[in-house]
Amino acid sequence: MRTRISHEKADAKLIGGIDQMRTRLLPKFINGGLLLLSVLLSLITAECIVRFFDIGPRPLAPLPIPTYRLSADPILGYEYRPGYRPTDNPFDSLHQGYAINSDGFRDHDYSESKSIGTYRIVVLGDSTTAGNGVANLDDTYPKRLEKYLNTEPQFRFEVLNMGVGGYHTMQEVETLRVKGLKYKPDMVIVTFCINDFDLHADGGVYGWLVQINKGRFSDYRESELKKLLLKSRLAFMTFSLLPSWNGEKGENPVRAGLLLLSELQQKVGFKALVFILPAFSEPFDQYKYKEIHDRVFRSAKDLPEITVIDLLPFFSTVNKRATVFSYDGMHMNEYGHEEMAKMLLTIVKGSAAEQPSPVLRYGPLSR
Repeated sequence: MRTRISHEKADAKLIGGIDQMRTRLLPKFINGGLLLLSVLLSLITAECIVRFFDIGPRPLAPLPIPTYRLSADPILGYEYRPGYRPTDNPFDSLHQGYAINSDGFRDHDYSESKSIGTYRIVVLGDSTTAGNGVANLDDTYPKRLEKYLNTEPQFRFEVLNMGVGGYHTMQEVETLRVKGLKYKPDMVIVTFCINDFDLHADGGVYGWLVQINKGRFSDYRESELKKLLLKSRLAFMTFSLLPSWNGEKGENPVRAGLLLLSELQQKVGFKALVFILPAFSEPFDQYKYKEIHDRVFRSAKDLPEITVIDLLPFFSTVNKRATVFSYDGMHMNEYGHEEMAKMLLTIVKGSAAEQPSPVLRYGPLSR
């Protein structure tokens, strides 16, 4: 009898303890759940606001990949497929008229040697330089610049377009190192696009190419962070404000690219010009990306041999309605390419005139 009573007391005590624990913890679980729900609703609301007001920066849409292939260079990651012709596999209208030369660029083939009196300019950039949306190669700003320079030639000018869609500054200057220097440029132009601080600006080209070539790059796994940045505008905007992303602290693709450009310039002796191309998504008097322009200047502030020129004031002078220069807010249309070539003309001619001879000495290069 006593044993039964003791068990009943123990059970009652246990039940009482459980009731007390439930009484203490239940409000905490409820409050925690409400807090979690509140945070979730806040993030969803913020995501909707960012998308509705189109708050920049924003990730690029995935780029079509038939013109691309993987590169053996780990910095480049990928490149245009040499010898590609639009008739090989017609696709996306952004690449209409694209024909890739034997060296992997949207341009004519050039001899590595150059004749006496030839002044050669290599232009580096991304799809804004390669000319996405412009079907005729001759309507891109590098080729228009070449045409304008040769109307009153001090030298015979050759302007080589080495822009590749989706590249950031480090990839662009690495292109110069591994492919461009053999053409013995007298001047190198780097055209900065406002997403060049973004390591993930290729629109997924590299990831898709790796997946297609799994046997060669079987260890590739797209990071969860990259997936989040591509899917959430709020995450992309937030991450773009972090120091490691925007270049205020640590190395970023723009700073790394300019450092390599400075190193190559000192070894070879070419003129180095960096042009900041503005966005064209809203009128210039409402321009939202001036801070990004300032970051470029800060990235090059201790590299005096590199001249950085902001094209925003030039475009703004021509027409404050920025959208007239572009078909999508970023890539220039034919009118934009023509106006940019005119802007570059005076600057390039003046810079070229400072060099007594277009003949440079090229020695062995090392990194």
